Amino acid sequence: MPSESLFQSMFPAIIETGNPTRKNAGKTVIAHISDLHFTAETDYARQPWNALLTDLTETNQPKIDLLVVTGDLIDAPFSLRRPFGRLVETETNKAFKKVRSYLKDLCEATSIDPAKALFVVPGNHDYRLLGIHKDRRQPGEFYDNFKDFCRPLLLPNLKVCILVIDSNAMEFGDLAAARINSDALVSFYQLASEVDASFTKIALLHHHPMPIAETEKAGVLNHPGFTMLKNAGQFMSTMVAAKINIILHGHEHHAAHAKAMFPFDKDREHFITVISAGSVGKGVGNYNLITINDDGQLDLERRFHENRILYRNQY
Repeated sequence: MPSESLFQSMFPAIIETGNPTRKNAGKTVIAHISDLHFTAETDYARQPWNALLTDLTETNQPKIDLLVVTGDLIDAPFSLRRPFGRLVETETNKAFKKVRSYLKDLCEATSIDPAKALFVVPGNHDYRLLGIHKDRRQPGEFYDNFKDFCRPLLLPNLKVCILVIDSNAMEFGDLAAARINSDALVSFYQLASEVDASFTKIALLHHHPMPIAETEKAGVLNHPGFTMLKNAGQFMSTMVAAKINIILHGHEHHAAHAKAMFPFDKDREHFITVISAGSVGKGVGNYNLITINDDGQLDLERRFHENRILYRNQY
């Protein structure tokens, strides 16, 4: 099954090591994008797609070491069929191929080797028609196009370890909400706990594990139960036990961040920074530029089409 194949990609027996060259002395720079929502007809030579490409390659900003994409790569919901019912290439697969081409163009423009420094996790739109109806084809299409980028990597030159997890386990009536399977949490913990504490451990998923107050508006579609990660507490407990430092996600199309201290064992606490990207393709037009300095300082810069807002956090 596609989900089982992706499981093996996310949780190998041993985390492979990649060694991209560090581009900025004393720091690692990550471009965090999310919720691109491509369709088969998306023209990424136009805005906002071209604006992102232009901004990532500006000469007055640090060079990007890693590109991470936290789900909802596509938005196209329907299939095209021949008159006699023979299934041809679906709109979703065309959209997947188009966004893969776009991401590779971003990597080429920023001198990133996709095999070492591009990371992608699936969102609910990548698995479900309209983001809410379970579809048998889409998980396989995501796997075929992005399995090589949905995997953990240890990056000694950058002093980080990237880990990935799929938050799209779905029960009846979940709609845009989801949960993470228990076996995935166990496998994630086993893999992450083997990573030396000298690395900054970064976990990627799609759904938000911490509440985002600004998105909790009136109406059924804005109700937290419609979009939430249903076992967020179990997920965060696993992140604490695995000593994850940073969690990156998307889903709500709202840029946000949280700094949380969680109890660990009896007398210790563990600090986690949770960062949400907005959306590149759904009208918000923004992404995160995250800098992890060797002195422990984390710089979070939210970059919009119109302006830039800088946040500085310490973890």
